Amino acid sequence: MSHGRDADASRLREQLARTPDDGVAWLHLAAAEGNLGRAVEAEVAARRAIALGLRAPEAHFVLARALQSQRKLDDAEREFEIVLRERPNYADAHRDYAQLMWMRSGSVERTLRRLDATLAASHYDAGLHWVRSIVLEFVGDPSAALVSAERAVACEPGDAELLMQAARLRAKAGDAGVG
Repeated sequence: MSHGRDADASRLREQLARTPDDGVAWLHLAAAEGNLGRAVEAEVAARRAIALGLRAPEAHFVLARALQSQRKLDDAEREFEIVLRERPNYADAHRDYAQLMWMRSGSVERTLRRLDATLAASHYDAGLHWVRSIVLEFVGDPSAALVSAERAVACEPGDAELLMQAARLRAKAGDAGVG
């Protein structure tokens, strides 16, 4: 499967050789490099996209992930902060930010506070409830994780991933019944 990803990255590099000021193409290259595990290349491409004026939170997200992969944790944290300031409901950024906070401090309290504040303004965001559930499960609070998973399912009842998270947590709690 990485052969197709390699081909995508090569195609983007060829495109950028012709149009070096295409910030969106640089962002796509950054994402492709990151997906291939090439964090240094992903960082360079994301920084180029941002330098060209691309202000999309996705550019900072890809950069944050590349920095985190290189263990440049202070820089990664700053980039995640930009992403979450610009797009508070970015569930994937909350998830990766929680991982970073856990790596740095063994605590996710700051992440949970930020999630809770965002959820206070958007009660019906299934992605944020799902991330909250994952974080709480990871830190050993399965009952609170289940509450968050059930809230996610209430927001998007047909989402298979959310249903599986809730069912798995119910099974862990010894209650396989569907709520």
